[in-house]
Amino acid sequence: MSGNSAAADGGCIHADTASLTNSTVSGNDAANADDEVHAPANNLAGGNILGTNVFQGNVDVGDTTAVQVFAATVNIGGSVLAGVLADNGSPVQTIALKRTLLNPALDASSGAAPANDARGEARVDWQSVANGNGSAADLGAFELQNKAPSITSDAGGAAAAVSVAENSMAVTTAVALDQDGDAVSFSLAGGADAALFAMPRPAP
Repeated sequence: MSGNSAAADGGCIHADTASLTNSTVSGNDAANADDEVHAPANNLAGGNILGTNVFQGNVDVGDTTAVQVFAATVNIGGSVLAGVLADNGSPVQTIALKRTLLNPALDASSGAAPANDARGEARVDWQSVANGNGSAADLGAFELQNKAPSITSDAGGAAAAVSVAENSMAVTTAVALDQDGDAVSFSLAGGADAALFAMPRPAP
């Protein structure tokens, strides 16, 4: 929940009691007090990410900004940055998570999280991120995906193939695309003549 504002207290939530589980609440604005949540009795069970100055009783439980969590932010006024709601591939709009293993929303949900996000995407267990609340699910409606790269050269995909004459010095130039923008690397695997081939990296 991000990008909301209020003319009084509680930019995102204003209620007698707020019960939140596996939610992200950051990047909201209130004219008076409590930019994120204004509720005398907060029940913040399970995994949550809460913007700055959110209290449960007398304990400040909010210390995360929208910039830390969301892939893109926009200024909604008064230098308040909010996550950008967009079409990320589903019937409902979602706010994409920032692609960094330092994102506190990754693998931070409790066991109560659904098996798929709001887009229908399956949960991804990032092996280098601890499942601090007992689940591999990311917080909120958007699960950050790590999709495999695809070969685009030599007909592309699983059909990619090349045939060259015996004793040729050059075979092909391998090209691949990673949908997530990650770096792509290549290696030779298997085959009786694998030791006869080399895969040099092109000059930068």
